Amino acid sequence: MPDLNPNVSTDVHGIEKFEAGVLELFQQEKFAEIERIANEARSTKARFPGGFWKIHLVYTGLFAPLKGTKVNASVWPEYLARVQRWISQYPNSITARVTLAWFYNFYGWNARGGGFANTVTDEGWRLLAERAAMGRKVLEEAQSLPTKCPEWFLVMMSFARAEDWDEGQKKALFEQAVAFDPDYYYYYRTQAESLLPKWGGEKGDVAAFAGAMADRIGGPKGDFLYYSIATFIVCACDNEDHLNGMSWPRLKRGFDAADELFGKSIYQSNKMAFLAYMANDLEYAIPLFAQIGENWDVETWREHDDFLDAKRRANASIVLRYYAEATENAKKPEGQAFTLALSAALTNNYHEKLMDCMKTTTEVDRRDVGVLLQLAKDGSVQQVILAPYDAPIACFRPQLEKAVFPTPPSANYWAVVTMSAKK
Repeated sequence: MPDLNPNVSTDVHGIEKFEAGVLELFQQEKFAEIERIANEARSTKARFPGGFWKIHLVYTGLFAPLKGTKVNASVWPEYLARVQRWISQYPNSITARVTLAWFYNFYGWNARGGGFANTVTDEGWRLLAERAAMGRKVLEEAQSLPTKCPEWFLVMMSFARAEDWDEGQKKALFEQAVAFDPDYYYYYRTQAESLLPKWGGEKGDVAAFAGAMADRIGGPKGDFLYYSIATFIVCACDNEDHLNGMSWPRLKRGFDAADELFGKSIYQSNKMAFLAYMANDLEYAIPLFAQIGENWDVETWREHDDFLDAKRRANASIVLRYYAEATENAKKPEGQAFTLALSAALTNNYHEKLMDCMKTTTEVDRRDVGVLLQLAKDGSVQQVILAPYDAPIACFRPQLEKAVFPTPPSANYWAVVTMSAKK
């Protein structure tokens, strides 16, 4: 059965499951059910946690087989025939018409290819223009339908790019879109993308546009819009300008606004961790990585190794800061005395436990293990960090987390001790 009610708060595959569920209904030609889901999502302006519009995800599920430049040639006629059967059963369906328009959009861009303009063949340009015109005709005819859809404007904006409308026409279309629904943030993201240098914009255009639009809306909604533009523009795919000039403090406000307005989402945690990484605010990223765990989002990070590298770099940065603080503490007279007492306590009470744990780490012959501790005022352990990477962390850290050591010179005190890993 299709999963049309996934837990998008904690399931990093939740949106993917919803999209797959919609696509399954389409493939089974259960058009009545798609009509019901789409009409309800559109009329209620339903959103998933994190602010993701349900009606938009209905469409991204429907056109999922069409995305990319390597779509099997057999997909196009099969898909078109299915949409036409849908329209014949529901001639007044705005959802079916917009889906058909999206079909022509992707069909045209498939012919063009994904390369730079100077790599596109004459035939590619001809087919893009021809199919964009067909899709635009579908949308123009759909204007007479009783139900209106915010996605209508979004696909029309794609045709405006394909047909190379002049800037005045594009701006007029964008203003019509936001007048229809100023909260449908996909309009702003598409408009911002057109301002990137690769589409003819200048450096700084995206940041200026995002700021102006966010200020126009104002408040938490404006901050959320600013953040939503950034999560679309700042990506692991081709970004070389880090945040593209966007304000890191405002992005943090926008992330908080997403939680406040729509509830927490594991997707937004992934996106914000990536933005923090790009902003080089690794300390801000650390709790986000802790929330994410292994629930990494492929759309955000692209590759698991890239996610792991970012996570390791963030953790390493904070460890270096704590180590530096512990080293400074140890230089003070009271710190020197405390380090000796802590070292004795670790050796007397935990050396044998460390030796047992070393047996769980295969093919490691270490002479010592670094133990970095943060201690509360009463000597209880707040944080444990072990070094190097091949230390028996999983075995030894839980034992130290339950320990109580001599009273440190102050609360939240960082100390570092080297323990022998030999008999």
